[in-house]
Amino acid sequence: MIQDILKVVVSGILVLGMTGCGGGGGSSSDTPATVTDANDTGDTNGSTGDLQTTDTPDTQAAPGTPDTTDNTDTPQTPAVPGTTDTPDTSDANDTTSTPQTPQTPPEPSFVMILESVLYGKEPLSVGMESDTAFLLKDINTNTKGADISEKVVAGGKVFFFAADAEHGQELWVSDGTSGGTHIVKDIYPGSGYSERSELTAVGSTVYFRADDGVNGYELWKSDGTETGTVMVKNIHPTDDANPQNLVNVGGTLFFGASDGTDGLELWKSDGTETGTVLVKDINPAGDSYPQQMTDAGGVLVFAADDGVNGNEIWKSDGTEGGTVKIKDINAGSSGSNPYELYYTGTFLYFRATDSAGGTELWKSDGTEGGTVMVKDIRAGANSSYPSGFVLNNGELFFIANDGTSGNELWKSDGTETGTVMVKDIRAGGPSSYPAELVSMGGTVYFRANTYNNAELWKSDGTEIGTVMVKDIFVGDSGNPTGLFVAGNTLYFHAVDDTANGYELWKSDGTETGTVMVRDIAAGSGNSSPSEFVSLGGSILFSAETTSYGRELWSTDGSQSGTVQVKDVNTRTEDSVEEVADAFEFGGKSYFSAQSSDLGYALWVSDGTTAGSAKLMTFDARVRDFVSVGDKFYFVKYPNHVTGSGKEELWQSDGTAAGTQKVDIADLNYIYSKPVVRGASLYFICYDDGISDYAVWKSDGTPGGTLRISTDTDLNEIGVVADTVYFSTDSGGLWKIDSSDHVASVALFSYAPYAFHALGEKLLFIADDGQYGEEPWVSDGTGAGTTLVADIYPGPDGSSMESDRIMVSGSKVYFMADDGTNGSELWVSDGTNAATHMVKDIRVGQYSSEPRPLATIGDTLYFSADDDTHGMELWKSDGTAEGTVMVSDINPNGDGTGDYQYGSVHDGRFYFIGNDGTYGNQLWVSDGTGAGTRSVTEM
Repeated sequence: MIQDILKVVVSGILVLGMTGCGGGGGSSSDTPATVTDANDTGDTNGSTGDLQTTDTPDTQAAPGTPDTTDNTDTPQTPAVPGTTDTPDTSDANDTTSTPQTPQTPPEPSFVMILESVLYGKEPLSVGMESDTAFLLKDINTNTKGADISEKVVAGGKVFFFAADAEHGQELWVSDGTSGGTHIVKDIYPGSGYSERSELTAVGSTVYFRADDGVNGYELWKSDGTETGTVMVKNIHPTDDANPQNLVNVGGTLFFGASDGTDGLELWKSDGTETGTVLVKDINPAGDSYPQQMTDAGGVLVFAADDGVNGNEIWKSDGTEGGTVKIKDINAGSSGSNPYELYYTGTFLYFRATDSAGGTELWKSDGTEGGTVMVKDIRAGANSSYPSGFVLNNGELFFIANDGTSGNELWKSDGTETGTVMVKDIRAGGPSSYPAELVSMGGTVYFRANTYNNAELWKSDGTEIGTVMVKDIFVGDSGNPTGLFVAGNTLYFHAVDDTANGYELWKSDGTETGTVMVRDIAAGSGNSSPSEFVSLGGSILFSAETTSYGRELWSTDGSQSGTVQVKDVNTRTEDSVEEVADAFEFGGKSYFSAQSSDLGYALWVSDGTTAGSAKLMTFDARVRDFVSVGDKFYFVKYPNHVTGSGKEELWQSDGTAAGTQKVDIADLNYIYSKPVVRGASLYFICYDDGISDYAVWKSDGTPGGTLRISTDTDLNEIGVVADTVYFSTDSGGLWKIDSSDHVASVALFSYAPYAFHALGEKLLFIADDGQYGEEPWVSDGTGAGTTLVADIYPGPDGSSMESDRIMVSGSKVYFMADDGTNGSELWVSDGTNAATHMVKDIRVGQYSSEPRPLATIGDTLYFSADDDTHGMELWKSDGTAEGTVMVSDINPNGDGTGDYQYGSVHDGRFYFIGNDGTYGNQLWVSDGTGAGTRSVTEM
């Protein structure tokens, strides 16, 4: 959704060029970028056992990979009884990048769209059923929600991070009542975020990483009061210490941090500045990256890299001499990469890779001799990848793949013979993919999939006792998620049918006792409860509703006892769920929007809140806006509920009265975005009258709407000056002249695609069977249809991508691979002589994967990865020396991601960027590093 919002907030910035639709690799505009988050498994603590530190230290162990603990982006769909739904994407972000200084808001024309679309145009009136729910206190009424995350209990209270309109995201505390729910301290003063993460309780104190805007990422602590919330120590005085992987071991906090001298190493703290010290410089030549930190009966066990032996298993009693490598499991520099460390009270279980190459189940008593593989579940070099460990009745339950039955439920008593599959739930090779294993009352509960229906299961460790608890959504997936045990009750969220959405459920382990607690987002909306914690006799969690966004809720397991604790973020907004296809016409912005109460609508805005309103409501989304003279046209989908009806072509003069359907009797499926020539539209659609595809032309009147050309495999359409071009799957390039005469231009092996106007010629990608897919140009004649350049010599083609082409004046920028330098930025004017690689950004055979985003004057803005900074924002004037990185937005090296959205407004470039802390946000740049900043968190 954030990519769609970008198109709305920057009014008048979308370039409506030619696009393709469908097969042949045709170009596609506005394809949302996928942001994938890796979800690290948390550490599980235990007690007692043989993991002592009296052993003679072994040779120190090996270089590993930093533990990048990322969170999962879960799309949420809100609602509250009696109100409408406004989906929001709740993004729990990482916190490993440099904070941004609060900036001056952009111009009113930009702010207007945010106000009108995101923050509302009129007061919000909410009616809630008083006998089932009530709002205890309204702190900040923004239906965007408070972005609540990382709950932990300490000293009888729940600490969590939340954002209100005044303070940004900061540390909050709650005793489960509205009056007892408040911000602890504005660590980063004002609306800036304190870059907090990794809440960890040690007694009644919580420790976490935060940035106060002065000292960078450092270690903080809080007792729940403002005066008791302080930085423990400025570990790295000149930069970020970046404390990470915090864990409580017997009342001592262990973590990884960098002081700027010793690299990222193991530290500990007793909560005082003098007691916060480096435990050991495990890798004197670099970073040891301590991770997978686990309390094993008062001894810290973790994975680290000593620069020689790779990432191996270590332990520490908090002293330098007592910090030793337990065993070099995988001899050499590769390391065994211990993962999912889990202590049962007797042994530490984990998965690791030995010299045989397989990743299997291991256990350790803390000694080298007692660290052994439990069983080679998937024999040989193949891996069973055991995961999801949980202790139940003295046995370890987990998920593994033996190579025959797929991913299924297993258990182990710590011996090879006692390590067995519990049940092949989905018999044969397919996997049931058990997930979220928890233990309650001597029974293991989990989610499993039988023939694409994910439901709640339980197991007593026997095959016959491993059964489905309840088929929550008959014929589909109930998809129980977020399993959380509180006493003898299991809480989770699930969906039982399309009427209720994902809501709060509970189970006592029986079919009749597995019920929905409350339909928090009334109707088909999803409240998607998550992040459960126990506090006294209640369960606190976050849930999303239309009226309040994602906020803090509480339940005692009853419908009437499930209530919102506090509305942390109180700014109001309309229930707009989807915003797309912004279009500038007559000095105003028009765009498609969807809301659960009002359905789909065409909106208009003049840049003010008062001037933003619905123009017309539809029964489906509208798209593909183009203007012709004093009107604009768009396409409406069939009914979004029934799927009935046809795609319709509409026209508008910008008023409700002047917005009407163009009568085309036989039109059904519009295959391409219309292109404009003169006073008419040209487009490809499926023609019911002849049961075939056809190129149509329309001037908005029934008499002026007619078929131009019919074919079985029409592919793409575009226009250059007075000539309309289209292609067919059989490889034909055709043209329609000003008299609507259709003629063949050239024939290729496959359909030409990615049409762009380059001066008076058509630029496109095609394969003639000799050179592979390469750039071509055409003036509309056979003789004037020529290969621009054989960039990758021979028949393989240069791997051009249709969505990575951008025309700027007389030049075109694109991504191509010449077979030597990887996929890099190229430029051309349509001639062979002026077609060349701009710069080998990622030097050598690997690719920088440039994606052209927008141009300002003669400057191209694009994303690229130089193998040092990750995918970041670059600019180019078409020369090697003028091709430079604008800003290292995410300085931890991971880059901002392969963002695809960029638009120009008032001489500045707007785009979606990710600094590694806040997730996807709207950013703006004037082409300088200092002038590149976050506009606002979306």
